[in-house]
Amino acid sequence: MKLDNLFAQRLYQTDDEYFEPLLERKGVKLERILSRGHITPEGEWYDQVQDEWVYGR
Repeated sequence: MKLDNLFAQRLYQTDDEYFEPLLERKGVKLERILSRGHITPEGEWYDQVQDEWVYGR
């Protein structure tokens, strides 16, 4: 696996969020998510099965 700077800029050609897998083991998935400001529409509740920790910069 090539190690890279987690904060390095990535170019991606989509208006959707971009998911980059970094590590996946039983019970743990670490991924980098690049977003162009995606939000849940007002009045809607976003719920997901897995827990999530987010770091924004």
